Amino acid sequence: MDKIIQAKFKSITKIDYQIIIKAGLLNEFDNYLKPIIGTNQVVLVCDETVAGLYGYSFNEKLINSGYKVLYLTVKSGEESKTAAVKEYLELEMLKAKCDRHTVCIALGGGVIGDLVGYLAATYMRGIKFIQIPTTLLSMIDSSVGGKTGINTIYGKNQIGAFCQPQLVLMDLNLLNTLPKEQIINGIVEALKIFLTFNKKYFFKLVEYLPKLVDGNYTKLGKFIAYAVKLKVMVVKKDEKEQNLRMVLNFGHT
Repeated sequence: MDKIIQAKFKSITKIDYQIIIKAGLLNEFDNYLKPIIGTNQVVLVCDETVAGLYGYSFNEKLINSGYKVLYLTVKSGEESKTAAVKEYLELEMLKAKCDRHTVCIALGGGVIGDLVGYLAATYMRGIKFIQIPTTLLSMIDSSVGGKTGINTIYGKNQIGAFCQPQLVLMDLNLLNTLPKEQIINGIVEALKIFLTFNKKYFFKLVEYLPKLVDGNYTKLGKFIAYAVKLKVMVVKKDEKEQNLRMVLNFGHT
């Protein structure tokens, strides 16, 4: 069964969107994308690593389903989370005559999600975007809550915008190609949010931790859902990080 979380931020953004957690979502994408994209143009962005794993094949699936796709890739890593790379993407979109009805899809980890989210927040003064996180850390953390941005010489995420996605698709099958150290990174993020907000979930995850580290991911979807529900709860109360949401930075500095 799909794990569906409804994220409503009515007070500020007027956005109500779904976060779907399920294995195999990239093969069922049309069920979720069609209501948002319709017949409008799609801009699919991923980095070079994800391109080889999923990007090229997902682009073909979109085209075969009748979508008009502008497929763009950038270098992997934090070096792509800059104003220069954002401008490159913007100029490619303008060249392709993308308009304010265009929908961006961020297929990747936190760098791609933050970069494409900020791009969507400013292109034509704001267009729709969809998050498809490919790492456990981005599923639990950066793909949810609408914080987007780029890095500068003065620090990370110094320039950006709060921009909620229209949809978040978390395909658990994408975790199969993730190195174990990246799985552990995501688990630690889940432990952190449980430690902060829910003692019961924290001890449940601690109990299951040896199996996760050994590669048994059967309950990973359940723990992702627990963590995301807690993050949504926090963001609904403090979308723009004026007070409560600051606790989510615990462990990030």
